[in-house]
Formats: sequence, structure tokens, C-alpha cells
Amino acid sequence: MGIFDKFRKESKSIFSFDEKNKQYKAIINNITFVCKEIKTEYEQYAKDLANNYDKQLLNIIQYMLSDIKEMFGINDVDVIKKSLGNAIIDLDNNRLSYPKQTLDDVHIIDVEFDGVFEKFYYVSIDG
Repeated sequence: MGIFDKFRKESKSIFSFDEKNKQYKAIINNITFVCKEIKTEYEQYAKDLANNYDKQLLNIIQYMLSDIKEMFGINDVDVIKKSLGNAIIDLDNNRLSYPKQTLDDVHIIDVEFDGVFEKFYYVSIDG
């Protein structure tokens, strides 16, 4: 080991393995990020998503609005925003999930997206 090796910082991953769910997991800004295997770009991608989530939340809600209105009869954006709870983002599938939303106690809301919440493709409300 050379002298400079002593000063080199070991890069520790933000992900840890979740034995119970058999996946890697990281939490940034109260958003849980999950993946089956860590890819080199995932750490930065998770940080970018976490840093832009609050800025994009109204766009996310607007995209989900018609589905939420149809399922729950609610179209008040502020009520929806307060009811979504903490998000889970599956980095392998670019899927944003709200498993603990409080609009009811049965359904999970999923939204498929691309980029850093640049495009949205599909909303699923499943219970």
C-alpha cells in the first residue's frame, strides 16, 4: 500500500442489501430507492431523482389526477399531495410507487416514468 492509498477515500455505496425483500435499498430525502442489483449509474440517478422529486411532484400528481379521481373521487391536488405518503422508486423499472397512500387503505398507486421525471407513461392503482 502506497502513501496515497492511505488518504484515498473508500467510496461507500448508498445502497444496502435488504435481506427480507432480497433487493438493494437506499433512502434519500424520505424516498426509498430499490433495485435487484446495483448498476454504476444508479447512485447518481437516485440522487438526481431525489433532488428533483419535490419540484416535479405537481406534474406527477397532474399525470395521475384522472385515475385518482376515477378511483377515489378526489381531484383536490393538495389533498392528494398530503395523502401520497413516502414514495418508493424502483430503479430497475423506473416505477414510482405509493404503497402507503391514505386515500384508502387497500390500493397501491404506481406511475411509470422516464428520465428525471421527464415523461410519464402509465398509472396503475392496484389493490
